[in-house]
Amino acid sequence: MKPSVIEAAALAIFIALGGAGIWAAGQIGGFAFDPLGSAAVPYTVSIFVVLLSLACLFRLVTGRSEKERNPETTGAAGVETFPPRDLLEVVAMLGFTIVYVIALFAIGLPFSLATLVFVPASARLIARTSSAKGMTVALAVGAIVGFGGELLFTKVFFVDLPALW
Repeated sequence: MKPSVIEAAALAIFIALGGAGIWAAGQIGGFAFDPLGSAAVPYTVSIFVVLLSLACLFRLVTGRSEKERNPETTGAAGVETFPPRDLLEVVAMLGFTIVYVIALFAIGLPFSLATLVFVPASARLIARTSSAKGMTVALAVGAIVGFGGELLFTKVFFVDLPALW
């Protein structure tokens, strides 16, 4: 399969997920004391995902200018190529993100625990690191974002996240 087809398919999935996020954000009710409402952040993020994906898809369809091409990854026909491992990592990260969202909202795994697993695992996938120092930092970031985010959003902003406590 051509890299551009895989990239276009991944972008189509992101556009669909962003569209689903926009629809889901529209279903969120607000609180009387919250001027922005609970839907503001997911709605904005979903719109951003759709717009960014559309921009990437537009660049893919129209092609990049010659000066933007990387000479190390440009093939003889002038088409930019990507190593298969890079494409597999993109697809793996997309799949891993979908599993993370399903674990949160379909299974009801607490945000703190799901994030504690997701952040170090995705850091290893993206950074290609397995050093003890790198994984310790990733685990610390996962704990801070997971437990801190759960406390912040459930106790301060009253967002209905699957919570540990």
